[in-house]
Amino acid sequence: MKFDFATSLFLGCTCLPMSISALEKDADGYCLISNAEDLLEYCKNSNNTVLNGRLTSDIDLSSTVGKINGEIVTISSVYSPNSSFDGCGHTISNYYGESPLFDNINRIDNLIIKNAYIKGALYSSVSGFVKKAKVMNNCHFEGVVIGNSGGRVYSLTQGCDTIINCSNYGI
Repeated sequence: MKFDFATSLFLGCTCLPMSISALEKDADGYCLISNAEDLLEYCKNSNNTVLNGRLTSDIDLSSTVGKINGEIVTISSVYSPNSSFDGCGHTISNYYGESPLFDNINRIDNLIIKNAYIKGALYSSVSGFVKKAKVMNNCHFEGVVIGNSGGRVYSLTQGCDTIINCSNYGI
């Protein structure tokens, strides 16, 4: 079967993860995340794939997640067990969700999450920073983590192989 150029272009484009290309990458192949929209895009596209992320500035999520126009708005947690995330010393503030921003990731470095509010779903365990990671290095959490009936509450993480220079402030 022969295809003309337009058909080939269409078929090629429909098979590519087009939204990931919207995130600029640095020389190391890390997606550069500079604002709330970039973070939402990274979270949405990171599930079950290797997609490393790097913050380039502080991010305030107050106009993106939480109670907005009477509706509760949350974002997808990062589930990317073979990926790394480097906060580069930046802060993600005003995160609101039913689960931590990172569900399962290989490594998180140099990240501050502050003024967070995480309320676990009914009968599930909940943690503040990350559910599961192999390494957490220089990560700091400030916020509120609330469990729901039947679940456990972990302030920083439910499971991490190595924790280096990390802190938790909150309830």
